Order: sequence, then C-alpha cells, then structure tokens
Amino acid sequence: MHELLTAIDKGTVTGLIVVEVNPVEQLPEGDALVKKLKQLQLSVAITSRPSATAEACQLVAAAHHPLERWSDAAPQRDVLTVAQPTLRPLFDTRDPLECALLWHGVKVSPRQYIQSSWGGDTAAGKHAWDQTLSAGVAAKGVAAASAAQRLAIADTTAAADESTLVTLFRGMAAPTDALEVELLEEVGPRDGRGSFNPWLRELPDPLTRAAWTAMVRLAPSLAAANNIHDGDNVTVQVGQRSVQMQARIMPGQHPRVVGVPVGYGVRDGDGGDATRNGYRLAQLTPDGLVTAGLAATLRRTGGGAPLPLMQWESTTHERPIIHQVGRDDEAIEEGHHPEAALWGDDYRYTKHWHMVIDLDSCTGCSACVVACQAENNIAVVGPQNMVDHRDMYWLRIDRYFTGDDDNPEVLFEPMLCAQCDNAPCETVCPVAATVHSHDGLNMQAYNRCVGTRYCANNCPYKVRRFNWFDFTPKDELERLVLNPDVVVRERGVMEKCTFCVQRIQQARIADMAGKPEGATAVQTACQQSCPARAISFGDDVRDTHIQEQQHQPRAFQVLADLGVLPSLTYLARVRRRESTPESGT
Repeated sequence: MHELLTAIDKGTVTGLIVVEVNPVEQLPEGDALVKKLKQLQLSVAITSRPSATAEACQLVAAAHHPLERWSDAAPQRDVLTVAQPTLRPLFDTRDPLECALLWHGVKVSPRQYIQSSWGGDTAAGKHAWDQTLSAGVAAKGVAAASAAQRLAIADTTAAADESTLVTLFRGMAAPTDALEVELLEEVGPRDGRGSFNPWLRELPDPLTRAAWTAMVRLAPSLAAANNIHDGDNVTVQVGQRSVQMQARIMPGQHPRVVGVPVGYGVRDGDGGDATRNGYRLAQLTPDGLVTAGLAATLRRTGGGAPLPLMQWESTTHERPIIHQVGRDDEAIEEGHHPEAALWGDDYRYTKHWHMVIDLDSCTGCSACVVACQAENNIAVVGPQNMVDHRDMYWLRIDRYFTGDDDNPEVLFEPMLCAQCDNAPCETVCPVAATVHSHDGLNMQAYNRCVGTRYCANNCPYKVRRFNWFDFTPKDELERLVLNPDVVVRERGVMEKCTFCVQRIQQARIADMAGKPEGATAVQTACQQSCPARAISFGDDVRDTHIQEQQHQPRAFQVLADLGVLPSLTYLARVRRRESTPESGT
C-alpha cells in the first residue's frame, strides 16, 4: 500500500480499480487517501456494499454478493476451495470476475473461466473439477496445482519472515514505561466487513461478553489507577490521532497494553464516525501496517453509558456450574457423579434426544450462536434492548475466569435449554404451553402461550426468552433471511432452544420414506457449525457414541442436584494449570 501511494504521488499510477476492499477506512490516514484517489484520471470501485472508498472513486460498479457468485480461494497453503452461488442475484449487479473478463474482451462466464483454470477442459480435469465441486475443497494435486499457478500462492513462510517482523516492530516499539496500543479484530465486525450485519454486530464478544459497542480493553490495575469503570468514555491517543470509545475492564490484560478494536466507525453500518475507528491509530510504514507496540496515552473524558452485556458475572462464586479435571489419569478417573434425586423415574423412553458438549474442545468462537440464530429465526433486538437484558439468544456461551486477575485462565460453557425430563418450566405454566414430547423434548406451543413468564422465572438455567416487541420483518427482502421450516414468533410469547426439532422432523419423515441412513441422521445447527466438533447429538437410547460420552469420567450436568434430569451433558475442561481450582471461582 505504501508503494501504491508513492506511485500515485509520482504519477506512475493514473488509474485504479478497487475490488471489495475499503482502504480509506482501514488505513490510518484515510482523508489523505481520498485526496490521492481524486488525483487519478480513473478510479473505479467494484463493491457489493457502500463504503467511504467507493464514495471517493469516480465510478462504482455494483457487484454480486459473495453468495451470488462463483469464486475460488486458497485459505492456506496447498488447500484450495471452490464456492458456488447459493441463490440467484437479487439485483442488477455483476460478478467482479465477469467485469474483468468483459473489460479484457473475454467472452466466457465466471464459472467457465474458473473451471478452465482448474483444468476442466480435459476429461481428467473435468473429473477432478467435478470431485472438487462436490467436496468444496481440494488438496494439492493435478487440478489443484494448475489452479495454484493462477492464484499465485506465495510462500507463507517467506511472507512471515521473523527477522522482518522483528525489524518492523523494533522501529515502532513504545518506551518501556509507556502505554502501548494493540489493535485487534473482534469476532463479529472483524476489520469492518461485518459492521453492516446485525447478526455479527449483536454477537457478544467471547471475552468482553458485550455487543454493538467499540470498547477499549483495560487491565484492572490500569483502570483503577485512572479511576475508570466499565462503560466510561475514554480517549486513546497515538501521536496526533485519537479514538474515543467506552472502557471495558478485562482480567488478563497487560497493565501497559491498551486493546483497541478495529471495524467500528465505518460508513457501512456504523455511521462513519471516524473517532471510533481503531485504524486511525495504526502506523503505515514502507514495511507494512503497524498495529501493535505503539506508544499511547489514555485519559478519561467524562460521561459514559451502560454496556450492552450478555453476561454480568465473570466468576461462578464457587458454585458447581462448570468443572475442570486434572491432566493426570487419577484426577480424570475421579469424575463427577450425580447424586440421587427425589423425583421418580417411572417413564421409559424408546427414543430420547441428548446433547453432549466437550468443554475441553470449545474455544468460545460463537459460530454455534450465529448458526442457531440463522436456523431458528431469532430476532436481533439492538443495543438498548441488550442493555435492558432483553436479548433473544437461545444459545449463549458463558465465559468464566479462574485464578489470578493478572493471568487468569478462561473457561467457556455453551448454555442452552437442557430439555429437562423433570422440567420445572412445565409445572408452572398455567395454560400448558410448554409440554414434554414422547422423545424427551421440552416443547413450546406458541399459539397457546399467554406470556406469564412463570416458566422463565422457574428455569434454573435462565435460557428462556420473552418477545417484548414484534421483531417480525415486514420488508419482502428482509423476509428472505427467514427459515421457512421454523415458526416466526410474535410479541408476547416465550421461546427457547428446541434441539432443532424441525431437523428431527425432517429425519423422521426421511426414515418413514425408507431413505438411506445418511438422510435420517440428525445434526443440530450448533453441532453442524462447530469447527472444533465440541458438540455431539443423538438418541441416548440407541446411539452408543452418546451413551459412551455420558458415562465418561469427565461427564457432568449443570445443577444436576436439582433433580430436573437435564438432557444436556458436559465433559469437563482438562485443567492446564495444576493450581487452578476445580470449579470456576
């Protein structure tokens, strides 16, 4: 980028085509870049979303959404992927690759061009292309090698040469007694690409447990020294540039490091408020963009607001909500065995759905949370409703700290409806709107619910949600996001996790139709999306894998002593530090 800006100044570059990137809002001196774009004889932005860069260009070509076009990529060395369109274009747009082909006078479709580059013109190449298209991914081989040449995959080892990085950061390092800024991408907005997406904006950050808001991460000792509390407005300044955000006190943060998120303050989805754009603090050098080790000052500017938090307690207060076990075999063999309950167990299921979550595999990435929201038509409520504790998530990931505040260990625990066999929510509903199914599901009859919220008050896991408002999208375009297999709830009714009952029904119908075993398998949305494969789901009457996991020494159930018989089992986290207590504290 530094070379490009220099070339524009020298006049060696007179035209520029910008494809699906936003350098004006992702570089520290965006205003200067806008002026340089205006110096060009021709500037074209090919983009599927509005941006400050597109506004600065002379021409804007509306591009297909990524889900509407063909593409291929190299996510890592020797691994290539092919992406197909999932829907037809909704608007009068064009594939960026098609633009390039037409401008070069090549009269082939993007699919034909990509297939040809993969060697699909020959019989062997076509067979390899069909296999890759079916699998979606290819390891390095005959077809992959030809595509690799077209993609010009660089040697990642050379690109990340250690000596280059050391030289880069040594030149920009802050004095040893000064505060340092570390720019970071959050799981939702990332570098600004997700700022327009309500699902990603409302997704709580795995560590801060807040959404919608740009927050500066501060160590408890640094916050105390500056009389800063959660939600206070603070200003972080690097050189002549500064950003203004709210404070979030985080155990484990280095006392001299201030974490500043990027991806906020962009034109598309966040109002274009440059004072909230963390990229303003970066340093652009001939060697690259420096985002860490920058000398900074911090000051409280006065005022503030409550943070839209999903979780308000960071510790378990020594309650047995989440468990860890030692790394040695003896500690693992101790296990956690439920005590005898006072409730009777006089019903025998012929089929009983059960979920097992391995806490040692869960990384808190929140892919399951977004998948659940997309699958089950869960509403986006906005920041103020989150401040008022009115979020609608069926699945949340609780985060707990254990150990010392200066260097704690982090535990993640996905929490959803446990489909209790002795469900306390069922016994208090005055209209029988929540009932039990023959296969162990705690079901909700939306058209019977009158919204007393007794069930939510009686739920020990606090996973039931009440519709305070009508969030049903009215616009035809917005309704395209809805899953037609799931009921859209109205104002005044309770809702919660259903173990993706619609998928269970689809598998049941496939089984009745005599379809093969693969078509009758059930995967919940959270299970399907988990990259760590931490979630298992199945019939604990017949599925031996589920039975084995339920009886592992690490297996435990949250609040099992209440006798609610949850259909949700956790496998305890394997302790990484022997000094850490068994339960989160």
